[in-house]
Amino acid sequence: MSGMSDDGALSERDFEELCATGVRGPLDPGERLFALGEPARSMYFVRSGEVELVFPDAKGAKVVQPRGFFGELAFLAGGRRRTATAIARTACEVVEADEDAVGRLLSSNPSLLFGLLRRSCSYLLDSECNCSSPTSSAATRNCAAPSTTWSAPRPSPRPSAAPS
Repeated sequence: MSGMSDDGALSERDFEELCATGVRGPLDPGERLFALGEPARSMYFVRSGEVELVFPDAKGAKVVQPRGFFGELAFLAGGRRRTATAIARTACEVVEADEDAVGRLLSSNPSLLFGLLRRSCSYLLDSECNCSSPTSSAATRNCAAPSTTWSAPRPSPRPSAAPS
């Protein structure tokens, strides 16, 4: 990705390129975009306004603001169903990116799509680290500070042959 702010937000340029792949649409306050359990056939980018994701049980809700995106996890995992209900909190404009749109992005700018995936994975890890369990700790949940470098895993040593 060409740029992300310190808070992880997409740069304006990257956001506009992502939005150019999909179809724009307005939402009225209270309008439901998708419901818990529906098939995930696309992901969404918020151009203006706010969309609230309401999760089941005690998981609560998350508000997605302009230049944010949502719905990518179930969509990119393939064949999944929505894990939340998405409702417009305010009048808003969203961009829907389906499989064809994401395929075009993959062809035109794979590094942008990779950055989007990296951000989504980071969100998942942060969510995992923030879950409350009396028996888990940051160390057991792999909640280390983010690394800026990557190294390949070292191969396991081969077992020595038993003497004949």
